[in-house]
Amino acid sequence: MIVVTGATGTVGGEVVRLLAGRGERVRAMTREPSKVAVSPEVEVVRGDFDDPGSLAAAVRGADAVFLLSAPQPVARSA
Repeated sequence: MIVVTGATGTVGGEVVRLLAGRGERVRAMTREPSKVAVSPEVEVVRGDFDDPGSLAAAVRGADAVFLLSAPQPVARSA
């Protein structure tokens, strides 16, 4: 099982599609599962980086994780 974070985004969504297309077992992780449109064989779970408990449940039993974090503001010097 491969967990893909950011499954509703451009990159994460494409990773889910490609992995599922090659027959991999995929779990799509997102803060809002209702926004994920995937093939029926893909498991969709709620996971939020601000909710550590949700992360433990999302990766339970996984063999690998594709970790994609949200872009962060660039640090600026004063």
